[in-house]
Amino acid sequence: VDRIAGWLKSDFEKSGLNSVLSGAENMTRAKYFMAEERYHAALAALKTQSGRYGAEAFLLGKLETTVMRAVCLYHIKDREGALHALREAYAASLTDDLDMPFIEAGKDMRTLTSVALKDPRCAVPGAWLEKIRRRSSTYAKKLAYVMSSYRSMDKQYDARSLLTKKELEILTDLYHGLSRSEISANHGLSINTVKAMIPVIYKKLGAANVAEAIRVAVTLNLI
Repeated sequence: VDRIAGWLKSDFEKSGLNSVLSGAENMTRAKYFMAEERYHAALAALKTQSGRYGAEAFLLGKLETTVMRAVCLYHIKDREGALHALREAYAASLTDDLDMPFIEAGKDMRTLTSVALKDPRCAVPGAWLEKIRRRSSTYAKKLAYVMSSYRSMDKQYDARSLLTKKELEILTDLYHGLSRSEISANHGLSINTVKAMIPVIYKKLGAANVAEAIRVAVTLNLI
């Protein structure tokens, strides 16, 4: 969260960008609010997309905003509004057979199409709904895998940046079974310095002892 720009997290901060870029900014804000499960705020941001410079001024943008609106409405328990928006999005997609805005909604679209398949009032072909449900489910699984891999890499990055070069060297010596006195001689440090540094390493790795520190280090590919 600390890496996210202030304007993106704010409900009220006004943009100094021109109309075209401001429209893109508001779409990014709407997606951020959806990721944060702030669906009313996302719907408010989506309302800005109508007009000459909004995303709804062109077909793909209109389709994307309508899909996002359907997802938000479903999450705020407006099932009828969500199905209406889904029908609208389906109709808009027919001209060029545009599926990706639906598929990229991932697990949200998987859930929404599952609901639509059971609702006789939906008026969207079942075969199309089933196709989108299947593809959005596959996309959600792939996205989850990518996010998991990223988090793992991010943890490795954070751990490496957290430990100093000397701390990494001492951690490696601990892994190889060196005693405090041997580590002291190996690096030209006093034994008291080594003894003081080891608990710091444990704390940074969230470990209680040498065995846990080594386990964490191996998991994060530090040694």
